[in-house]
Amino acid sequence: MSEVRITIRFQCQTEHSEHWQAVCELLDQGKLGWQLQDAIDPISVPAADALDEVWDKFSEGIETFEPGGQVDGNTVTLVLLTGGLLVEEIKNIWIPWLESCPVTELDYSLSYE
Repeated sequence: MSEVRITIRFQCQTEHSEHWQAVCELLDQGKLGWQLQDAIDPISVPAADALDEVWDKFSEGIETFEPGGQVDGNTVTLVLLTGGLLVEEIKNIWIPWLESCPVTELDYSLSYE
């Protein structure tokens, strides 16, 4: 099975860039539980509250992809590495969840490795 890199870019509100930086650092460390929820809370309380439900929707669990990210000004870039079978789930679950946060210009691209 091929590995897929999903690159997601969006613009965050200026006041949220430091919070997104904290989110990216937690993603890089693989901390997807309560610490991540706490970091998302200042960005969007409903999104933070919904995170457990989002993870539960993944058929193979959240251990099946490796997330990471970085913030440059107001531009947030998230990178998820996963198997090809989970691409649709990420597009149908993770992307809409991100869109529930106050972000703009969200787009993503796929590359197969």
